[in-house]
Amino acid sequence: MDPRYWLGLGEGPHSKHRLNAKGVGRKAILDKANWVYQQAQLGRIFYGGDHDKPSKGQIQALTDVFNILGWNNGLRTATKSLAADAWWNSSPSSAPTLFGKLSQHYQTDGQIKELFQLARANSGTDGLPCKKHPEDRQHQYQVNSQQPFRIRCCVHGCYHKLQRVAIIHWIAELVSTEVIDRAGLGL
Repeated sequence: MDPRYWLGLGEGPHSKHRLNAKGVGRKAILDKANWVYQQAQLGRIFYGGDHDKPSKGQIQALTDVFNILGWNNGLRTATKSLAADAWWNSSPSSAPTLFGKLSQHYQTDGQIKELFQLARANSGTDGLPCKKHPEDRQHQYQVNSQQPFRIRCCVHGCYHKLQRVAIIHWIAELVSTEVIDRAGLGL
């Protein structure tokens, strides 16, 4: 198994079926899995008797947590993170969440870019603070890629990146902590 072959750098019958490699940190994976698990706990999805057959909602929530951790046996499809009807948006304790509201309106790369620009314009500073160093005003995000839309900290050596769902989560967190003006986003 030569990775260069599967990344499209080698020759052979399978070279047209290239793989894309994306580096994701362990902390980011565990934070996301923990967030999904917490949403299941808030929605009381995993509650019930130990002798009861698991419901479809319980199976879906478990599938989503395991999928984040990298496990998928191919039998079930994970919930799309931006889906307005995702189970974590419809649980009674989290509906309607700020993230749910934002993800309903901002789904495509162009719409998320629009949200980023709107959030940046309505923050108390001249930019959107970096999630890794939120207290340091020098650490601010700038557009890093249009397709898929991605932002990156502009400070040399940091270069913390956020993409799609993570951008919406960070903006929702900044709105809830009043770093970004809620009215400026139309909320």
